[in-house]
Amino acid sequence: MKNEAEGTVARAKLIAQSLSSLFLVTLASGFLHQELRLITPLVFVNVLLGIALLTIVLSTTKKFAPISVLAFLLPFFSKSPLAYSFVFLAIIAILFRSDDLFRNLLILFPGAFVEGTGLAIPLRLTIALSIVLAILTLKIRSFQWPSKPLLALILLVSSLLLTISFSPVDLLTSAKEGSIAYDAYHHSVGVAFFENDSMVHATMRYLRSLGHDTLIIREPISPKLLENVSLLVIETPEKPYNQQEISAIVEFVRKGGSLFILGDHTNIFSCYENLNPLLEEFGILLNFDYSMLWEPHFTSLLGTDVFEETAGATLSVKKWDSCILYSLRYTTWADQGDWEATEHVYMGDLLPGKEDSFGYMPVYAMTWYGDGKVLVSANSDVFSGANLIHNYETMCKIVDLLKKRKDPLKSTLSRAVLAFLLIFGMLRARSSSIKPISCGLLLGLLLLQAYALSSPDWIPEENLIALDVGHGNADGFGPPHIYKAVFLVIFAQHYGFNPILVKEVPEDIHRYRAFITMGPTKPFSKEELERIESYVKSGGILIVFDGRHAETPLAQGNEAANSLLSCFDMRLGEPIGEVSYFGNTSWNYTMAYWFEARQEISPTGEELMKGVNGNITVYSALEVIGGNPLATWRGKAVISEKDYGSGKVLVIGDHTVLRDFVKYEPVFSFPDPELKQFIENIFSILLGGEEQKGD
Repeated sequence: MKNEAEGTVARAKLIAQSLSSLFLVTLASGFLHQELRLITPLVFVNVLLGIALLTIVLSTTKKFAPISVLAFLLPFFSKSPLAYSFVFLAIIAILFRSDDLFRNLLILFPGAFVEGTGLAIPLRLTIALSIVLAILTLKIRSFQWPSKPLLALILLVSSLLLTISFSPVDLLTSAKEGSIAYDAYHHSVGVAFFENDSMVHATMRYLRSLGHDTLIIREPISPKLLENVSLLVIETPEKPYNQQEISAIVEFVRKGGSLFILGDHTNIFSCYENLNPLLEEFGILLNFDYSMLWEPHFTSLLGTDVFEETAGATLSVKKWDSCILYSLRYTTWADQGDWEATEHVYMGDLLPGKEDSFGYMPVYAMTWYGDGKVLVSANSDVFSGANLIHNYETMCKIVDLLKKRKDPLKSTLSRAVLAFLLIFGMLRARSSSIKPISCGLLLGLLLLQAYALSSPDWIPEENLIALDVGHGNADGFGPPHIYKAVFLVIFAQHYGFNPILVKEVPEDIHRYRAFITMGPTKPFSKEELERIESYVKSGGILIVFDGRHAETPLAQGNEAANSLLSCFDMRLGEPIGEVSYFGNTSWNYTMAYWFEARQEISPTGEELMKGVNGNITVYSALEVIGGNPLATWRGKAVISEKDYGSGKVLVIGDHTVLRDFVKYEPVFSFPDPELKQFIENIFSILLGGEEQKGD
């Protein structure tokens, strides 16, 4: 009777562990969100995943109690929760020789394999396999290694190589020769900022600075045109591709070329209508929807997130051996477009509805076709010059993936041989095959994660400008949302520079032509101050934008800027003008705590003010004390420069000066042409940049 009761308890314990593992799989994969049409905060998902992992670890043996905290915290730090959970539990199972954990690993195996490799197997099939394996684990009493070492080796190596084979990584091949070509015939590269230079040109210049040959195509696609091309980039085409062009592109990929396609939401730029006839050849389609991305969360095999705004589509991936590189899962939905809403670029009601998609939604996918590769993005921001600074590493990893030749492991023959060896081993070893197969997947996932953590050489050797996002707000998207320093990026690129976002003063700061900080609130360390002072003294250029900060409980003063300027006997003084509160911004929304002391400052006629023939508008300016005045208000300097050693310091006493730099409606314009001229002078006269002409 006692033995029967103990057996019932043991069986109940196994069932509880299996249910915990199944819950982990269904939640982490996005299956619950997909089937129940859920939208939840990411932190809520991470807490539940942490509890599930904690339950699995503690229910196996009390020896794991010291590491249970790590189990709970793991989901908060991993972009691929299933893959990382499998790796974490596999290591514990091997170290502690726990059969109970190996049972859980068997349940996690399908999800970990699919997520870790990015394999586009339907989610419902993956969950069904996990349920079948959960039932099978209840019938397996113990997990042993195969008695024959050779059999164990066959199982381990074949599962390892199959994991690598179905991943997006090509480990055994070298890069292809040939140019990176951008299709500017079907997509206009014109931009309102500059007459002959666009953000696409800036991206192509960046790729050239890394050693790639680039080409901008301005005529219909033909086989001859693609002869010396290794990677063709197609972005939101406004013109349709005819059948001859589609055939030329398909044949180009089949023979080993790579294709990088960037779509976008609904049918903006007619991308849905013009891309899908081509994409259909490769088994990936752009959906007619709008992905409502409220909380940035991507599952990435590339090891880096894409900087996104709340605009993009999702993908339908038809080929199971394709790879999902990024996906949405928990915090959002895909709103179906509306063909009647032409005035709103076909967007729907922007509310969750029955016709919308939830849960697991691919946004980046890659597939193989013949000897070539096709990578499709459902958002075009990654290739934009202004957003490029957030996506350098992503861009370089994408180029590295696509420029590599197809790995022999990815051939049908290789996969068939490996699958045969794996099945042969499983038939011979039976339940003893579980441990070596799990270890093979573990090693494969570790190799893939090592690749994901590796960083490509994404920083060019020359023409660098450091934009400080560690102390200030150089990206233009943090509070108070009105700096719009993204325009500094666009103008820097137009004058031939490569702006780089830095979170601290780089140790190799002497490589940079300038260091720019905008509205700094975080103090600079003593080492950073010494590094900047030495940098300027030896010929570097420091540019500081700072003024009066917003009047909120979290408002910061000018201590950070003044600690930096004190190294050069300069500082920010009192505000100029009288403060008046306002509600409207250039984006037409109200934030009551914003204020302005709108004033007109007059140039002094110095060289850096060349061509500035009128006043410049400032909004929250402070007097700049020290240095040579370049623009003043009633005799008080608002913009000043100072020579220091072989370098120079430029101080603009208003970090919101770019707030209304551009006006988009009713027609594109620069409301303050004098400010535009001054910004251009910074990059041309002060930094010695050369205006680019769209090459």
